[in-house]
Amino acid sequence: MVRGSEGAEEAGEARGAREVREAEEAERTEKTERTEKAKEIEEVKKTETALNVDSLSLKEPSIKTVSFALKKGEILGIYGLREGRAIIAAITGFLDYEGNITCESFGYLGCFSRNISLYPNLTVRENLEFFASAKDIKEADRVEGVLGFLGVEDYGDVLYKDLEESFKRRIILGVAIVHKPAALLVEEPFPEFWEVVEKLKASKIGILIATNDTKQLEKCDRILAFKNGSAFEFKLAKMRRDCILLKPIKMEKAIEALDEFGFKYTAFETGIRVWVDNYAYAIPELVEMLLRRGIKLESLEVEKTGIEEALEEALEIP
Repeated sequence: MVRGSEGAEEAGEARGAREVREAEEAERTEKTERTEKAKEIEEVKKTETALNVDSLSLKEPSIKTVSFALKKGEILGIYGLREGRAIIAAITGFLDYEGNITCESFGYLGCFSRNISLYPNLTVRENLEFFASAKDIKEADRVEGVLGFLGVEDYGDVLYKDLEESFKRRIILGVAIVHKPAALLVEEPFPEFWEVVEKLKASKIGILIATNDTKQLEKCDRILAFKNGSAFEFKLAKMRRDCILLKPIKMEKAIEALDEFGFKYTAFETGIRVWVDNYAYAIPELVEMLLRRGIKLESLEVEKTGIEEALEEALEIP
């Protein structure tokens, strides 16, 4: 009975110390984030904003409210095709919404979607010239510049219908940027899009993508995700957390100890993934706690979580 009391007291003291440390770390993080947010707002004010969405809300799918400023030369990814397509439809005027949407800088939008098709019996050059003229683009070399930009300068006189699918997608992208848009809206980006994305960013085009593919989100600067209609914004650099992968000999006892000391973890068939803010601080404490309870480990590894794991944890996706 005494030993059990001492163990409970020890666990309580350790939990309390960790809670204090976590609270201090959370306070520092919050202060840093506030400072960075203030700097970001000032930076947005100083630079051109390609697209500004303020207090946007939709009925179907239900989006309570979302606000974001898409800066020129950045990629903002919306995680969730349903919500992403709806936001793009609202921006382009195909869906009713409440709120304010403004496109600044050059004043144009470009859209790149799987559902877009061009004129099959026109050549590549004729398609680009047609859409350039529709936007009143008068630069004589603009079409040739786009052909070179996309690496299809040798296909200008080929009929669109005779192109391979990968080249058709390049031309659709060309149509989306021939008028020098301030922002490019992209549903489910194709591989051809990612091949030129750095050149698009260098051209100071703000890019908004909608996708379910977390690997594509890895290439974004910021991510918007939704849960129960509420929007959550993540910066890519801050989404990666430290993770300690444990393989204890006695799984059930290890889980009991983690619960007792208040660690956040995910148990699976072959091990336990323990979520921590800083593995350098957490590993000594974790190992000592397990060894005191006679729990030996087959292995211990440090992992950096990817976007998918980070989103699942942040949004509490089962």
